Amino acid sequence: MCFGPYTSFTASAILLSAGAYTTHKAAGKNKHYLFFAMIPFIFGLQQLLEGFVWLALLNNHENAVHAASLGYLFFAFFIWPFYIPLSILPIENETKRINVLRYFSLLGVLYGIVIYSPLLLGLKSFTTEIAHYSINYITYDTNPLVSIYLFVYACFVALPFFITSKPRIKKFGILLILALFVSLYFYLYAFTSVWCFFAALLSLYLIDSINKLNHQAK
Repeated sequence: MCFGPYTSFTASAILLSAGAYTTHKAAGKNKHYLFFAMIPFIFGLQQLLEGFVWLALLNNHENAVHAASLGYLFFAFFIWPFYIPLSILPIENETKRINVLRYFSLLGVLYGIVIYSPLLLGLKSFTTEIAHYSINYITYDTNPLVSIYLFVYACFVALPFFITSKPRIKKFGILLILALFVSLYFYLYAFTSVWCFFAALLSLYLIDSINKLNHQAK
């Protein structure tokens, strides 16, 4: 994320609070939206970890940088590719769309394992550094491999929003894709960090969506 540790910790506090609120509301109004309502909370945990990455970098604690970065990348690389389609799956009520979302979620798990496990097991080295007031996680930095990974990643986190038939979910997806392209165009040097920050802020939009839910109606 941009700017520094205090921004990360502030964003985390806001997102954790918002996520607790949306989760509580969804549990009371419509449990089909429960996983979807938890998105701000999960982003809050991720931003909390990046706050620790910032602190470790600024204090030159290499082991702490590595551990905190692995925690952050666990969400960025492993959780989101399968959690996004999984969170939409219970909301959908059309059989064909449900089946497609199931495949997306399953393939998202496999994709997450492929790109995250080499980092976790030390089979692929990575570097975390500060670049232009942002954090750059240098992981898969060889072309064309990185381009392929970025394209597949974008498919997992963006396309499920267009598979669903629910208008309020589609609106969130459009905002998320705009953030994705802005991050790629202006912040490619720190894409993972910046895009997750933008997506985290956009997840606050879910407060309005959950508030407008009808009780137990998809």
